[in-house]
Amino acid sequence: VDNMKRYWIATKEDKAVRIYSADNKLIGYLNQSGNIQPSFCQFPAPVYSTLQSKDGTIWLGTKGEGVFRLNKKDDNSFLIKQIKHEPSDKNLLPVKDIYNIKEDSKGRLWMAMLGGGVCCITGKNTDNPKIINADNGLSGYKHKWKRARTILFPTDNIMMVGTDEGLIVADIKSDNFKDITFKQHVREPKRANSLSNNIILDMLKDASGRIFIATESGGVNIV
Repeated sequence: VDNMKRYWIATKEDKAVRIYSADNKLIGYLNQSGNIQPSFCQFPAPVYSTLQSKDGTIWLGTKGEGVFRLNKKDDNSFLIKQIKHEPSDKNLLPVKDIYNIKEDSKGRLWMAMLGGGVCCITGKNTDNPKIINADNGLSGYKHKWKRARTILFPTDNIMMVGTDEGLIVADIKSDNFKDITFKQHVREPKRANSLSNNIILDMLKDASGRIFIATESGGVNIV
């Protein structure tokens, strides 16, 4: 749901991004030029994650084409910028598959990448945003945790990352990325209160502060 109370729905099979009004009427489809048009069209890739950051910018994470930044021009059009995948440049996206985008209390954007772990965008509104990852500053994040799918901020200074290698928990209060520490929690067969499965698909915090973790074949866990 954006700040105009419209809601955005992205579908995988037809690669479409549909925008609906608050009273459930289809407004149109987002095209690759950043315009909302009334007739059906496809986006360049399936959108797996949508976020409107506090400054009003809309971010779309895709499977296959990286990240798109949408800055509003008017109610039905955006200036669109693709943040591309470039494996040879450590300051750009290491992979093309972005499964989740979240904003922390400091206004930093974090992304879960399937095959690239977790990263943070700095200079998010510049012409060439920099991507901070395990190769260029986020030294506490291990390469073996590369299959990341979802991110949750249970408090202002804690980030949880759901991966195929378990739950990764980070203390993110520092502005220096090299000072951010990470701890891995995994399935422990001999401990009943450990994770039921290492592959984490989604996470949610409820109004009571409980954290629900959906795993691939171990059901739902509560932290």
